[in-house]
Amino acid sequence: MNSRIELFISGKVFSGWTGVSVRRSLEHLAGSFELELMMPGQPAPDGITPGLPLKLQINGVTVITGYLDTVKHKITATSNKISVSGRDKTGDLVDCSAVFKGSQWHNRTLEQIAGDLCAPFGVRVIWQVDDATAAKPFSTFTLQLSETVGDALTRAARHRGVLVTSNADGDLVFTQAGSQQTDTLELGKNLLDADFSDDWRNRYSEYLVKGHGGGGGHKGESKAAALNCGNRLGRRRCWPPPKAQRTTRPLRATARRSFSPITKSPQTVRSSGLSARSAGPSPNPKDLSQV
Repeated sequence: MNSRIELFISGKVFSGWTGVSVRRSLEHLAGSFELELMMPGQPAPDGITPGLPLKLQINGVTVITGYLDTVKHKITATSNKISVSGRDKTGDLVDCSAVFKGSQWHNRTLEQIAGDLCAPFGVRVIWQVDDATAAKPFSTFTLQLSETVGDALTRAARHRGVLVTSNADGDLVFTQAGSQQTDTLELGKNLLDADFSDDWRNRYSEYLVKGHGGGGGHKGESKAAALNCGNRLGRRRCWPPPKAQRTTRPLRATARRSFSPITKSPQTVRSSGLSARSAGPSPNPKDLSQV
């Protein structure tokens, strides 16, 4: 079944695309897309201009809400090939520096800090985390020099052991590992092909997560508080092992939850699942699919 691909820009609908690629991942804050169109002997359509807001739908399901980044033309004597690409609204958070008066927050939660940083870009913040410890305010959170909004929020999210991503509407979403099961991917049906690589690089014998911060003493005195968490794997590869440092004191449960050693092999699958989802919601990167 062929998918209906429609790009909405400035009240116009552009369809007839011959190629489409949509990427939404927990490893990348902003969702992205690329479309291709072959127009033998015809001029390029008007109205496709970089910087314009857009909405991309596949079979009536919105998969990207954001802005057009790039328009490429490849012209020959007999053909005109157009390639367009863009990202959702959180692409601005990836590109732009984080600016806030004083560059510091006191006793503010991650959701509140994100709201302050996202407001200038018109990006809505959605909190989908049930853990109460992740919603506790930071005693102090300070922006780093030349840090982008995306980098700052990713760093803050690591401190709270949560995931930060975006959705099909271009909202910034704080979430946690999903448990919802989605459609099963079957080779020859909605799974077109798959790549699997069993790679032991960047795998180590021991992983450490270290935290430190103020402890709050009597009569203005300060005390240092520290926390170490770790995990050992079966194979010893390198010594000393790499370690991740935290700049504020986490709770033990939060530290262990945010600690994730590199133990999984990279995998890539390409599917036509969107054609089977025309009547349902767009896929969520955190959901689970059986392959």
